[in-house]
Amino acid sequence: MEKVVNIIKYVKTSGKSYSGNHIDIGYHSIELDGIYHRGQRDCVKRLEYCKKEIDFTNKNVLDIGSCIGGMLFPIASEINKGCGIDFNYRNINAGNSIKQYKNISNLSFYVFDLEKENLNFIKNFIQDIDVVFLYSVCMWIKNWTNVIDFISKNSKVLFIETNGKLQQQKQQIDYCRTKFKHCKQLYDKSLDDKGQHNRKLYICSNK
Repeated sequence: MEKVVNIIKYVKTSGKSYSGNHIDIGYHSIELDGIYHRGQRDCVKRLEYCKKEIDFTNKNVLDIGSCIGGMLFPIASEINKGCGIDFNYRNINAGNSIKQYKNISNLSFYVFDLEKENLNFIKNFIQDIDVVFLYSVCMWIKNWTNVIDFISKNSKVLFIETNGKLQQQKQQIDYCRTKFKHCKQLYDKSLDDKGQHNRKLYICSNK
């Protein structure tokens, strides 16, 4: 396990700033052999909101901006398939190391740059997508509307955590409302993150 933890901790050196002295391994918290390694975000708490809305049993789940896979590992035993994509190769290395250590066969992780690559190529990684996680991604990419377009055409459900200034967050969810029939706010503060609380979570669907 020590080698896996070292690979995860190496993500912290990738140049991204993680807030707070409580951070142990970087952005996503992860559990390994009953030991909880605290990151900036508590993904289990995030998932509590999602599980109140849908049943993940046998679903195919895509996590865009997956980091080390903190949103996928806690539900791996429930879902059919899970795929995480992230532009940071260190995140993907960590995710694949955790997958191998936990001996999980239904998750996959790929390096993918949303701004530089054809979004339709994602369908080579995972097909018949039921659910997409898009957490705190939009403010970091210029083509975020194209990403939402792709999701609306290829997934039944989107969980989106808006990020950035309030006006940016309003633009993000307003655009989602043009692509999905239903958008419901699940929280107005991201309380799992001790450093930042201003992000909002929504579930969007065309069902």
